[in-house]
Amino acid sequence: MNLPNFLTIIRLLLVPIMAYFLISRDFTLAILFYVLASVTDILDGYIARKYNLITDLGKILDPLADKLLQFSALVGLWVVNIIPFWITLIFFLKEIFMGLGAIKLLRRNDVVVSSKWFGKLSTILFFIAIVFSMFSEYFMMLKPYVLPMFILAILSLFFAFIMYLIDFINVQKKN
Repeated sequence: MNLPNFLTIIRLLLVPIMAYFLISRDFTLAILFYVLASVTDILDGYIARKYNLITDLGKILDPLADKLLQFSALVGLWVVNIIPFWITLIFFLKEIFMGLGAIKLLRRNDVVVSSKWFGKLSTILFFIAIVFSMFSEYFMMLKPYVLPMFILAILSLFFAFIMYLIDFINVQKKN
């Protein structure tokens, strides 16, 4: 097992820890573990590309770990009544459709879907909105901005979904 895959597994292990602290309303530790897990995402991608340590396992585990981390945070934020359910539902549905499309491409065309800048933008905006919403539990003046932050993240999610859908259609046309 190489270092990037090890970091991805660490991220997977951090997901339930972060979720536990979030649901327990210990936002300091939830933020700490969420940020730590997110840093492993940045590090594993950087190391994998820089040292040519990209593996088939990493191509599957890395995005899975990313989505589990974000989805767990969104579920936790909904459970503790910081965000409405529809935010979590939209994120979940987008990921289901993206996952099904990626599986179809992989099975029919042996194409592995790689992340693009618009997907990374959506991930960054969700990261900011999630951390911001946890901080809003300590700084009440931030509360009115939580929903607008998530709306911005969701708009970027829709944009990314449309762009990936266009890529999916183009790949289907080629094959």
